Amino acid sequence: MPVMSESLPSPGACHAFSIDHDTSTFDMEKYTEEWAPTGVRSCFKLTLQESGASAQRPTAVGTGVRSTALCGFGWRFSFRVDPQSAQTVVVDDAGKPIDSFQLQLFFDPYLIKSAAYGMLTLAVHVENLIHASKPPEPIQYTLPRTDTPTLGTYVYPGSAPTPTISITVTFPATLGLTLPHPLEPQMERALEETLTGTELVDAKFYAFSRRGSESVTHPLPLFAKSDLLRGFSDDLDALLTGHGFSESAIVDLDLHRPEQLRFGDYGYESDSDLDSEEEEDSVEGSSSSDKFDTKVKSHQYARTGRVVVLKDTAFKTWKALLYYLYTRRINFRPLKSEGLLLWTPYLATPPSWPFGG
Repeated sequence: MPVMSESLPSPGACHAFSIDHDTSTFDMEKYTEEWAPTGVRSCFKLTLQESGASAQRPTAVGTGVRSTALCGFGWRFSFRVDPQSAQTVVVDDAGKPIDSFQLQLFFDPYLIKSAAYGMLTLAVHVENLIHASKPPEPIQYTLPRTDTPTLGTYVYPGSAPTPTISITVTFPATLGLTLPHPLEPQMERALEETLTGTELVDAKFYAFSRRGSESVTHPLPLFAKSDLLRGFSDDLDALLTGHGFSESAIVDLDLHRPEQLRFGDYGYESDSDLDSEEEEDSVEGSSSSDKFDTKVKSHQYARTGRVVVLKDTAFKTWKALLYYLYTRRINFRPLKSEGLLLWTPYLATPPSWPFGG
């Protein structure tokens, strides 16, 4: 990362900003927010945008200062980027000056300025920015209060990658706040897409639910949106993005039926998430337990997507995994060896968990 006391990599090694001072402005774009029992961490990217691309947000700090979107319980952060080059000279490894800009950060209590929250702690972490002096220490700020304390001054070399800024606001542990649990960014995007008619389901999984004497049987369907499952495991990504699909073409998910109703080479011999079958049911081809319901329900429109047949994961296990990836919550059901056979739809036994979870 560039530092002011050392030479920098030549600009060709990075994507330099080309800044037109008359038509361009900087913006702090919030890309995620993380909530903990005693605090909130808001993360931003410092981006360049054409002036007029978005309306100037109201600010309480002064001329030339912009404000971020609301954060936490209603505070925000204000910032000012000097349109002229920073006074501190930053050079590359060839000794050539790099066009750099000065960024000032402020905390604006805004909607919580009258709240009796007591003493807050404000801590800043930056990447691809240089501290103009020494790195700022965490700041103590007591509410109610209306002023906007500075959170530090930084230098941004124009040849550096996009800067990121994370600011953590910590509350007193004794305050006893009940913090909300916001949706994951993937879930927010999926719900937003439904506003324009995008289907929430585009993948169908078949997982076997019963074990016979020589094979697993009774595949049952589970539906999901593939975008909500990506990025957690390389194996799962591979399953969703290529060779894992049993159908190369887009199919009607509601009409599709599995070609294989039993499978003899199941990878996990002692999977307790599989229900057992009586011997006479497992060997009788016309058994009700071995049949797949082929009744087609009438529907007005087709839900299209791709199909994955899982040959080494039980239906209960896969359902629990999908529930976890959607909600980040999981509970394991008691082992059968403990003498309790209670089962709920979103529970799986620990040894059955796929992908090394």
